[in-house]
Amino acid sequence: MDEIARQFATTLGNLAPDARGDDSLVDELYEALDLLESSDTVSAVFPAIFGLFEKHPNADFGMPGPLVHLLEGEYPGGYEDLLLESLARKPVPHTVWMANRLLNSSDVVDPLRVRLQRALKNTVSHPSADEGTRRDAAGFIEHQRL
Repeated sequence: MDEIARQFATTLGNLAPDARGDDSLVDELYEALDLLESSDTVSAVFPAIFGLFEKHPNADFGMPGPLVHLLEGEYPGGYEDLLLESLARKPVPHTVWMANRLLNSSDVVDPLRVRLQRALKNTVSHPSADEGTRRDAAGFIEHQRL
């Protein structure tokens, strides 16, 4: 991880998104992303992004927001395994929603499609998922006709 990516990861770690009730978080995330423009190791910050989602499951990161745009810009092969690992550790609304976004794409094929479907199904009874996350996952399962 280069110094710029390290600064970005530190910035994410210092955020307090749950204490906000406005759009200032999304604005701050866009500003932080400006740091990464000159980084050659953007994917090195992906674990920090998923850590932020897990640590602050009910924060408003935008829809989809700057962090999801960054992650999705690295598809295929950039973040999918980290997403699945995050869903296995602690499913949260943003990661469940990201899995559904991938499943909506005709570009996503087996075995990734099957792994994402399984992750959504597991979320419905995951002990670390809150009730809202379980409900979101159930809705996406219905939407995907799984």
